[in-house]
Amino acid sequence: MKHQRIAKRVAALFATLSLLLALLPTTAIAATWTKKSLKYIGSSDSLSTQIKKSTKIKKTGFYALTMKGGNGIVRFRAPKTKTYKFTFSSLKSSEVNDVACVIGFCRVSGGQASYKNVKTKEGTRPRVPVVSSSLANGKTFKLDGYTYESVKTRYGKIKLKKGQYIYVVIDARDMSNSHVSTKMRMKIS
Repeated sequence: MKHQRIAKRVAALFATLSLLLALLPTTAIAATWTKKSLKYIGSSDSLSTQIKKSTKIKKTGFYALTMKGGNGIVRFRAPKTKTYKFTFSSLKSSEVNDVACVIGFCRVSGGQASYKNVKTKEGTRPRVPVVSSSLANGKTFKLDGYTYESVKTRYGKIKLKKGQYIYVVIDARDMSNSHVSTKMRMKIS
């Protein structure tokens, strides 16, 4: 008798939880991706022009990035002091199947830009490379003297103080080293 009451209570609890989940809007469960279109950065653009062309982001969250020219810069302003994790995934191009992207984290001070090391799965590195799913095979390759795995999802962690800017420099190319129109997801947490 006692076991039957407990079984009925557990069944009622599961029914209530199922009803609550069914009534929640899907946005409460799934991530909402904010779309951002990055401006092309030309090889002759000055540092001040690059800063003006950068896309400003002030909040952590989920971003769907579009780069019509194959590159661009995101300017992130830290809302509080902490270590931020930037996760990049879903790199693809409508022009080619095979596309690779190199991402650097840069600080600007006194009219000078300097790239900063970030913590990655492979250790502290100056860049974060990501490849399209067609190239992701887990094999290793060298970039700037560091060894990386060929993966389609990668993160970089960097500590920022409240109000501090970090410039996320993104450069995507096909296998003939030409910029191609690309899309990619970036999560900042």
